[in-house]
Amino acid sequence: FNRDDMETHFQLDLSLVPPDVQEAEKRIRPYIHTTPVMTNSTIDKFTGRQIFFKCEVFQKTGCFKPRGDLNGLLLIRQDNPDVRDVCTHSSGNHAQAVAWGCQTLGLKGHIVVPRTAPAVKQAALRETYGATVYNCEPTQTARESTCEKILKETGGAFLHPYADTRLHAGHATLGVEFMQQTSGVLDCILVPIGGGGLISGVSRVVKALKPQIKVFGVEPEGADDAKRSFDNKERVTAHTEGKPNTICDGLLSLIGDSTFGPMQKYVDGIISVTESEIAHSLKVTMERLKVVVEPSAATGLAAVLSNKLPADMKKVGVILEGGNLDVSRIPEYLKLIDASAPAI
Repeated sequence: FNRDDMETHFQLDLSLVPPDVQEAEKRIRPYIHTTPVMTNSTIDKFTGRQIFFKCEVFQKTGCFKPRGDLNGLLLIRQDNPDVRDVCTHSSGNHAQAVAWGCQTLGLKGHIVVPRTAPAVKQAALRETYGATVYNCEPTQTARESTCEKILKETGGAFLHPYADTRLHAGHATLGVEFMQQTSGVLDCILVPIGGGGLISGVSRVVKALKPQIKVFGVEPEGADDAKRSFDNKERVTAHTEGKPNTICDGLLSLIGDSTFGPMQKYVDGIISVTESEIAHSLKVTMERLKVVVEPSAATGLAAVLSNKLPADMKKVGVILEGGNLDVSRIPEYLKLIDASAPAI
């Protein structure tokens, strides 16, 4: 969209951005993309709202993660210039971002990946980004114990997938960028929520720059620990059925200690969406916006299409957090769409 066509009556005071976020922006800017904001008149007409899509699908590695992970890696190197090895655990976008960041900075990436992770993703870590991949059982305990063993052997540094405030500061740069691109006129911003690192960063800067803008987290009903934590004002430490049940493989993590506090302080509410609503949103995004997104990224628009937003939220920011879609699963996703879902 053309920002010149927007109202510009609100002037952003970037001095209000928290210092750690300002420093993160300077630190990572030489390495990352400024991602575009897109609109679509057909979606706007159907929803009766003006939707602004922040397309992090065009970021390095196809998701928002390099913002925070690179900030963490640069600070690790700054604090200890002798560090040559960095270890983390992940089977998704964080793994790719850390592997890319290590390759970019000349570090050795050690990625612990559950043995159940798709072979194509594991191959990409090795072949595209040059990381060393270690398989483990698909449990949090196995991930952590394998990382501990690697750290003892290498003497390297550990970068947590989401419970690290250095990552949150880097992720917050997305919020600053989005606010600048939309001239601060949004009524609300919808943020996919898993472990909570993205929403912790984005909500903090949005409330610093313009507190009137609402920030809503969106998550699948089958992994709704953030909503239950938010509503009960107490962090939930387990999924309802013992494990998450959703196609959103990027939103499986539980809210962490370091993200629960910011969520309670800065976030205005958590919305949960069904698997059918997510799949429908995925289809609409690809058909109408012509952008490939992963299921996790489709949750924000799903909340809009299913009328789960307050009626007065007319100018809506939607963060498309990633586009690492397993295209072989598209037929499976389409089968989840309820027959009553409207054609758009």
